[in-house]
Amino acid sequence: ASPGYYAVTLTNDDIGIQSTVTERTAIHEFTYAKPNAALVVNISKSLSKERFGYLRVVNDSTIEGYKLDGGFCGKNTQHKVYFFIQV
Repeated sequence: ASPGYYAVTLTNDDIGIQSTVTERTAIHEFTYAKPNAALVVNISKSLSKERFGYLRVVNDSTIEGYKLDGGFCGKNTQHKVYFFIQV
């Protein structure tokens, strides 16, 4: 993939996903057709061995935080992946 705009619909659950991405940043918008849809943010899972993250509830419609990640391809590096979610 390369920087740009992407859109897809997950037809089984009727979820629309739009993404605008650069080399190091992305903005995603999810549209749920079902009125009782839920979003799960699991910062304890990772493709690497890192299991640390931080999540803060800002208010009834906003959460923010980061996930510590790294160790890809056998390298001993770490970085934080930040997120900000509004519903």
